[in-house]
Amino acid sequence: VFVNPTSETQSLMVVMGAEIKMYNEGETPIENNSNSPADFYAGDWTLTIYGTPQGDAESILKLSRTDGKLQGSLTPKGLSTATAIDKIEETDASIKLFFKMAGYDLNVSLEKEDNDTISGKMMGMFKTKAIRKK
Repeated sequence: VFVNPTSETQSLMVVMGAEIKMYNEGETPIENNSNSPADFYAGDWTLTIYGTPQGDAESILKLSRTDGKLQGSLTPKGLSTATAIDKIEETDASIKLFFKMAGYDLNVSLEKEDNDTISGKMMGMFKTKAIRKK
């Protein structure tokens, strides 16, 4: 709000902003889901890492928020033992997971695609995609 001090009468100016996005025909806009933005990542995801030396690797990624902090685990397909995620770096648009598996220190960077899909790369090399389990 701005006030004009040289005006003989009181005058105020209110400045507002708006963002407008255009979508191509058939394109689906990202909508807010029932989770708050802070909880977008919380839930169960099917995570697939494509083109590893052992082939495509699928895991269940479980993420939850405790005391405002995102934490989780990965369970590779066919195994019953989960691997804890050691650290998660989070922004509004992406997360980066750090964990140990098969004797290696690994990381996966993921960015939001839509309400139910995040994608990125493992170790900056292997295409990775996670789809929210319903």
